[in-house]
Amino acid sequence: MKRVFSILALLLFVSALYACGQRSSKNNAPVEPDERIISLNSDDFEHALYAEDSDELVILLDVRTPQEYAQGHLKGAINIDVKEKKFVDNVIETLKIKEGRNLPTIAVYCRSGVRSVKAANLLLEKKCAQKVYNLEKGILEWRGEIVQ
Repeated sequence: MKRVFSILALLLFVSALYACGQRSSKNNAPVEPDERIISLNSDDFEHALYAEDSDELVILLDVRTPQEYAQGHLKGAINIDVKEKKFVDNVIETLKIKEGRNLPTIAVYCRSGVRSVKAANLLLEKKCAQKVYNLEKGILEWRGEIVQ
């Protein structure tokens, strides 16, 4: 009897592990790459931001914490922490985004590139941007000027 119980417990455990690895619900679906998120290396990101030959207005967001921002940030960056519950509301309020108007192009960065991808997806999902430039590997790989 103990052996049967042990086998059943093992099968239940394996089934639970298998179920955890599945992505059956919409909320657990993997994030599909969005062609409106354009990840750029340091040089290309800098060109997208500051190119004099471009007519595109790009708004620069630092999505790190205020403490990280105070330690050094890219020139002209607006700090809105992606970890805040009201991140999207703060973006809408700060950038004065209104329904029916043209959406801006937003460039985002964080420390290593992880939070900025999250921010980019949120900005597009909530219709705060028409496209998003993402600094690959974050400010750690930035080769331009950092201001305090």
